Amino acid sequence: MPRFETILIDGASRKSLEQKVLNGQLSSKELTEFAMDASILGLTELAPTVATLLDYPNSQVRIYALDAFTQAFDARPHFNRISRIFLEDDCEEVRIAAANALASLAREDLDRQEKDGAALKVMRDVLANPSQPEEVREATKRGILYALGRSRLERETLSHDAALSLSGL
Repeated sequence: MPRFETILIDGASRKSLEQKVLNGQLSSKELTEFAMDASILGLTELAPTVATLLDYPNSQVRIYALDAFTQAFDARPHFNRISRIFLEDDCEEVRIAAANALASLAREDLDRQEKDGAALKVMRDVLANPSQPEEVREATKRGILYALGRSRLERETLSHDAALSLSGL
């Protein structure tokens, strides 16, 4: 089965493929390829179509859709759905992918100096709940550390760069 990279680059073909996604005319494997290729190519205009895959019955399709929002698309408009998946999905791998998407949102919140953003709060609640599956709690912990670490590192780097520019170096 060919990848969709070349189809997605051509606007007319992209619309046709997008309709096939929306009409349920593609296999689960094709849908995972669609989500992955749209993400790799950074085609943010396809984010609403990829978002329809967040509730798809096949767990691999949901994972790839969540990965697209972690890597390339703005997850903020889909925060409630991603949070629901993170808290309620029956598949632990899907919940772990949702934890990664929430970590990306938490990092953005921290970068904007929002210390108690909604994504971080949801993640902390899961981490504090010992009845959650261990793999989900571990992914949540890594996501929180990622969000906190990257945000602090970026601020420290910016502060260091600003100090160097002020000193004339």
